[in-house]
Amino acid sequence: MYKGLLVTVCSHGIGALGAAIAFEELIAAGARTIIRVGTCGGLQLNINAGDLVIATAAVQNTGYGNENLPPGYPASADYEVINALKQATMYGGVTASTGLILTRDVFYASEAAPTHKSDYHLQLSRARVLAVEMECAALFQIGNLHGVRTGALLAVDGNVLKSSESFET
Repeated sequence: MYKGLLVTVCSHGIGALGAAIAFEELIAAGARTIIRVGTCGGLQLNINAGDLVIATAAVQNTGYGNENLPPGYPASADYEVINALKQATMYGGVTASTGLILTRDVFYASEAAPTHKSDYHLQLSRARVLAVEMECAALFQIGNLHGVRTGALLAVDGNVLKSSESFET
């Protein structure tokens, strides 16, 4: 219990598929709001390690989303949860960037990966995508399918465009 509210904490592991199982089971157990608190990599030059990102929606690039839903099905967070996260960060005196993120399956892309080259991340950066992570699209899609409110507060652990793993050619 936290301030009279029943709260469940669940670790879902890495990736959309495993996280999707946890989200489905939380909903089956009665969850009505799910907030993912995790990490991401920045995709804007002004987003650095230690910053916070509140996801409004995710560019879905996962096997889970491609297998489970029709192409183009949106992965969007609940606006009430987004607003509550924005208020909570402001109340705490913390600034958080709010906007689109990318959810993908690959953490360390190989040279052969079609999205390995810097063009992929640069193109998304130019399209104002703030960060990259591996689970939010599944959460948002599952929430929308089941009528459950969802959101995500992500801590930036580095910037993909600046790091040695920036996929620069």
